[in-house]
Amino acid sequence: NKSPSDLNNESQGTKRSQSHATFSHSKMTDIDCRLKICEWSYRVVDYFGVDRGVVSIAWSFIDRFLANQKRCNTKVLKLAAMASLHLADKVCGSRRLSMKLIVEMSAGNFNLK
Repeated sequence: NKSPSDLNNESQGTKRSQSHATFSHSKMTDIDCRLKICEWSYRVVDYFGVDRGVVSIAWSFIDRFLANQKRCNTKVLKLAAMASLHLADKVCGSRRLSMKLIVEMSAGNFNLK
């Protein structure tokens, strides 16, 4: 079995310098980034035995967030995805994805402070 940080490392197909690229909702790279984060979300819920419907709810939250943003970089999108996954897990009643665990999945990109 893979650790949460292994799941994060697999989803980082782009260089760290590209992780702060600005999103415009029309570019192909935006779609690629969304796809990678979505695939990562499914790997996370599968790993922890959380219902896959949690990812669908999380992406509903993410899309609502993005609809109110003029610009968004990938770091903000990753943070929004992690927070949305945690919130969706809580809403669905699983509560298997603690914030501490989600921060660990960020492989050092984020902390609890």
